[in-house]
Amino acid sequence: MLLVVHGIVNNSAAESSYHRFVIWTQGCSMRCEGCANTHMWTPGMGTKIEVAELFEQIVREEAIEGVTFLGGEPFDQADALAGRVRRVGTGGWSVSPATDTRPS
Repeated sequence: MLLVVHGIVNNSAAESSYHRFVIWTQGCSMRCEGCANTHMWTPGMGTKIEVAELFEQIVREEAIEGVTFLGGEPFDQADALAGRVRRVGTGGWSVSPATDTRPS
């Protein structure tokens, strides 16, 4: 199954208080007012990657605590993400949505 991504950072501490593998999905049906990522709204404009290949990239990355999905709107590609999220969880990593989990 293919996932359309806008970008990937293999190891980032900018999106959380921990080192995470960060995936920005391409496409957003929500189109919130004031969105900072309007360039990610158009579906299909990103890079297509096999979800199995993406999981292999995550597995190879050492020193991460988990995976963060941002966008666009990750749930617009829920079918493609569902299997990966389950595999990430069973691999011992945490999965977080597009919310800031850093302490105030």
